[in-house]
Amino acid sequence: MTTAAKILMASHKVILLLSKLSLLLLCCLLSATTPNFGGVFAEQELRLPIGKEFELLCELEDFEKANEVARKLAREVIERGGNRGNNFYNVRARESGRLRFTHDTSEYGLEETMNSESLMQRTANTGNPGVMYARVENVNVNNQNWPYFQFGKRDATMSIMCAPPSSAKYYSYVTYVWRKTFGALGLRSLRQTVSAQASSSPVNNKNVRGSRAFRRALVIISTASSKTFHDLKEVLENTGIASTSIELEALRYDELNFLPSIIADDLTTSFRVGIWPLKGAEALGVYARYEWPAMIVRGREPARAANSGGNSLLNLLSLATISRPTTRQQQPEEDEDERQHPDVFYSKEYLPMRGPNDALFPSSFLNDEEKDSQSKIYHRAMKQKTSLNAAADEFQSKLTNAFGNANKFALERVVVNDGAKCLSDPSYQPFSLPGVNVRSGCFGSTADAAYSLSEKLVNNLGELSDGNIVADASALTKESQDFIVLVFGENAVHDGRATFFNVAAYTTGDPVSSRLTDRSALFVSIVASLDDRSFDESASSPSYYSAAFATSERACSKLKSASIKSPCAVMLERNFGNVFLIERVYLDPKTATAPKDIAKTRAFVVKV
Repeated sequence: MTTAAKILMASHKVILLLSKLSLLLLCCLLSATTPNFGGVFAEQELRLPIGKEFELLCELEDFEKANEVARKLAREVIERGGNRGNNFYNVRARESGRLRFTHDTSEYGLEETMNSESLMQRTANTGNPGVMYARVENVNVNNQNWPYFQFGKRDATMSIMCAPPSSAKYYSYVTYVWRKTFGALGLRSLRQTVSAQASSSPVNNKNVRGSRAFRRALVIISTASSKTFHDLKEVLENTGIASTSIELEALRYDELNFLPSIIADDLTTSFRVGIWPLKGAEALGVYARYEWPAMIVRGREPARAANSGGNSLLNLLSLATISRPTTRQQQPEEDEDERQHPDVFYSKEYLPMRGPNDALFPSSFLNDEEKDSQSKIYHRAMKQKTSLNAAADEFQSKLTNAFGNANKFALERVVVNDGAKCLSDPSYQPFSLPGVNVRSGCFGSTADAAYSLSEKLVNNLGELSDGNIVADASALTKESQDFIVLVFGENAVHDGRATFFNVAAYTTGDPVSSRLTDRSALFVSIVASLDDRSFDESASSPSYYSAAFATSERACSKLKSASIKSPCAVMLERNFGNVFLIERVYLDPKTATAPKDIAKTRAFVVKV
């Protein structure tokens, strides 16, 4: 794309924004100045449709007013849906809820003037300081495990919100199977926590519909039913919501257990927003204060039997239109509406995998210079993979010279198969370790992140372990037992292959719980975390990064004394059993999925 074309496109966007602002100001002025006898006209004719008003407020990032309008919009959607002639769906008052941020929502976040010392202090025990998490809550008071819910085949959740502020790097909305029922009998005793992704792929800022990821309204419908999605989409569009603001998260129909509740899977949600930037943290903090409306939509079951043959499957790449449904056997008990608008459930064979937005990434319009730039990024990344070993060896040599010894281990890539195997194999536990029996299946993984896990654990004396716990707890109090766990790997953000990444240290629990035969995820907790904001100058080359997790501030200071450039986070708990590491690399901007071909990250342990 030429420079002139880019300038012209930017000019069009500015003109569009100014026209919307002018329309809003005109409506406000007319509403304020119209005499009483014209009040009805002003109220009914000049006011923007509520959906348009919401769209405009989101574009202006006026989250306070947009949040008020979103609540009104949710009530209107419920009212309009309830007035449909066939009463296709229903939202019960007790199943209306909220999308609420549950932690990491400090208004100010990280200060712009942060230095290495404050970084060391602020990153300990904050969970994942680069990500804020929200979830849909209070959607079913009859379910004792709220915010978990259960679905019928035509049910959906709908969340109405503004996209996060444009200062964020990443957002992703995912529905999970938190607890799944295995076995034909559907007994609750066969239920197991799997934390597996329930959809074909998450909705994220690289695959949303339309030309913008930020400064926009965002309505996300999670369902396995094409009919429910299109009916809700029609209602939303009638309120003034643009079709490009309505996102589908298609659930895995063939891999989920729906109602009745004795066999139903328990679902939950996760809305992730990252990263807490050094600039713009205040905007993210303000955004995170608001609770956006969410609801469960109960769709009317078809008149035909649920398992009668011939379910139509929709082979779609785009869900905007219905194109070429497969042949379906008509059932005599179907009503007229069913015959004219057949429902189409999404199966794993035809699930519409979300891809990068063509409007955001118009590869067909790239000029030769831009194509050449992309090619250089790719080849540079491939070259870095071959030289990582040499760089890691050099880093280990520096550690050995400074501390006398540096024991080496690695972080192995974890394959979660986009959650499919977690939904079919109750024994599949990809995040398990020799010293930790993580009975949480896929551990809340998402298809737009690549995960790595320690191949070894570090015990509480700073020694590599396969799960054996040192029994001498008195060693924990000895200053001489301070140690540092260091990580050395590829900086995929710098090389253009990821949107952001982080690495975190976890503990298996205190020495008592860790010595139990069943070292389960119940005792696992995070003790420190660092993300790519910290890695600009942490290694010899910007294509690599290093991170350090230490048992004390004194231990962190030893790195600085040894002239080793590595951000250092103090692990909050010293009274732990084993420590292990998880690395997360998020969102390839070209594919809108997990980055691929990330080289194996190295790790080292030194005693100080």
